Amino acid sequence: RYRPQATPSGPGDYGLVSIAPPADFYRNNSFARFDYVPRQGSDRIFARFLRDGTNEPDLIFSPYRDFSTPFQQSAVSAALGWSRSIRAGVLNTARLGWSGDLTRFESRHGELPQLVDYDKIEQIYPVILPGTPSEYNYRSSGSNWELSDQLSITGNRHIFTAGGSYYQRNLNLNLGYIPQVLSFPSLQDFALGQIDLLATVVDRTVGNNEPVN
Repeated sequence: RYRPQATPSGPGDYGLVSIAPPADFYRNNSFARFDYVPRQGSDRIFARFLRDGTNEPDLIFSPYRDFSTPFQQSAVSAALGWSRSIRAGVLNTARLGWSGDLTRFESRHGELPQLVDYDKIEQIYPVILPGTPSEYNYRSSGSNWELSDQLSITGNRHIFTAGGSYYQRNLNLNLGYIPQVLSFPSLQDFALGQIDLLATVVDRTVGNNEPVN
């Protein structure tokens, strides 16, 4: 089901093949702004939007296309503002802003165990079995809300400023490990299903000690 990017040729159970790991890196940026000033000139409305994202599809490369571990990072922010000149020398400004960020390092097919083969071809080249090359997943996201209002009064020789703001920060972190690791002494043992070592993660907070998914 999970085929390698290239199929080795030759007699026997082993074969050598040359695979060049890709070095793809994608980045995209978006920016937009809007400003509006009515004819009266006492009000000013503005809006801002910004997005930045990066993507590395094969940060941890696997010769099996379905198991390379990607890395993704993105950030988005938006803001609205309104300022009004109440009278000469008196200015009120209100702002509302939101921003969010996401960092993902997630193994593909994390529901499958990690397969390890300690055998080596010609005592040099390791045997790579289908499975995720990373032992854990990482996902971190956050969002911010900010609301502020400010009143400025300009006199002959002084400037008085008063205001207030509200700020809220939300964080979410998820760090998960691959639930099982199966190791085999050789490729023949893998073909026969003879496991040398089984390692699993157990949640001790669960009474029946079920493996962590």
